[in-house]
Amino acid sequence: MAELDVVTGEIVSQHHDITIKSQGFIVPFQQTTLAAQVTGDVNHISNHFEPGMSVAKGEILFSIDNTNYLAQVAEAKQRMLEARLALEDEKVRADRAKKDWRMTQSTEPNELAGRDLYVDAAQAALEAAESRLQQAKRDLSLTVVRAPYDGVVKTREISLGDLLMPGAVAGSFIQADVAALELPIRLEELPLIKNIDFLRVELKSVNGGDSISQSVDAYPVSLSADLNKQEQQARLRVKVPLTNSGETKLFVNQYVVAKISIPSSEKLFAIPEEVFTQRNSILSVKGGVIAEKFPEVVYQYKGKKYCLLGDIDSIEVITETPDLYWAGAAVNPVNISMF
Repeated sequence: MAELDVVTGEIVSQHHDITIKSQGFIVPFQQTTLAAQVTGDVNHISNHFEPGMSVAKGEILFSIDNTNYLAQVAEAKQRMLEARLALEDEKVRADRAKKDWRMTQSTEPNELAGRDLYVDAAQAALEAAESRLQQAKRDLSLTVVRAPYDGVVKTREISLGDLLMPGAVAGSFIQADVAALELPIRLEELPLIKNIDFLRVELKSVNGGDSISQSVDAYPVSLSADLNKQEQQARLRVKVPLTNSGETKLFVNQYVVAKISIPSSEKLFAIPEEVFTQRNSILSVKGGVIAEKFPEVVYQYKGKKYCLLGDIDSIEVITETPDLYWAGAAVNPVNISMF
């Protein structure tokens, strides 16, 4: 039987670094609304509590008049001391009653149980007084509002003398050293990023009329696949540093074009989709004989399936109309090319 002429190509296993292109805005990675948690008049506002000002973690932004809260702490301390003395007094009475009963046995035991109830009530009163003291101290501490982390003041909504109630918004605060970059990506690109902990992103932006390019280390935070199913898009959110790099700097609300580099962690065969049969197999040719193989597909991207094929480094496969051939057939490879 005559050998069949088949068109083949050689595919080599190698590392495939992939670049995904997208664009989007740099947005705050963490934003905090500063709100009053106690009632009182604003009696101090820091000079740094102004939009655009950088503030260190723990720095005082504003404070509320604490006169009433100092008085509440003092009163709570006095109530706690009184409750502690009352408990000690009840314990002494209970001990005396027990001793009297042991010596004279003139007091019924159930009366002793009554004294224990007084001790239990005094103990509960002390615990309640201690809880009220802790609450008073907490309220006092809340009269001073500090920066929750190193950041930048975004807005300020209060003035000296304003009467604030719990929940009243005083301003907003964003993280200073990192931001988030939100990028739309195609759904087919999801598997490429899904298990990646670190990405290298090249950003290009326009700053003052000049095009600026810089590369940053980015860390995926979230990946949403249901952003826009009609347009087959997802959204990738990554954390990027807001640090100076020469004369360039990233900033919130900046629009950037991004190139995301995804390194390959293992060698793969990049096999065109048209090389696969309807059985999701490929037909290899070795020594003029066809063999059917079923590659392990790691991911699929831009018309190719990136696969594992055991320990081999290269393979010659039928590249045209593979469904017309079968395993074991003798063939004559022609037009061999490299993929």
